[in-house]
Amino acid sequence: MKFWLFILSFLILYAAGGRKIAIPYGVAFTNSWVLITVLALALDFMQIFFFYFIYSKSTEKIKILKKFGAKTKKKLKKSKVLAWARKFGSLGVFALSTLPSFGGGIWSAVLLAFVLKIDKKISYSLILAGSLIGIAFLALLSHGVIQSIINLIH
Repeated sequence: MKFWLFILSFLILYAAGGRKIAIPYGVAFTNSWVLITVLALALDFMQIFFFYFIYSKSTEKIKILKKFGAKTKKKLKKSKVLAWARKFGSLGVFALSTLPSFGGGIWSAVLLAFVLKIDKKISYSLILAGSLIGIAFLALLSHGVIQSIINLIH
């Protein structure tokens, strides 16, 4: 598979299914957990900027965000993960950014940092550190499982 085609398919899987799908796929095709960790971390870094931009814009000024803002408030009230993470403050932002599942990840970590009004420099550091740990764990786990399967076959 050509590298540009791999990158395109990785981006599509990352956008559609998040880390939990894209990272095992990337590790399986490249056999490099380091490359996939760097690539996924770069994508997470871009998401932080995007979500801070979305949250910092007034939902009153941008029509498309009015609907988004109302849905977000409803989800915030119902979210057990965010309620749990809110108890821990800054540590909760870090913990949420490590999770590759629904309710966790960059979107939730930025939202929690925004709601808690944590300084952007601190929240960026917490989110990136958590993201790196979460991605590396998932990439190493995927690599180990794939190598185990290969060893069983041979």
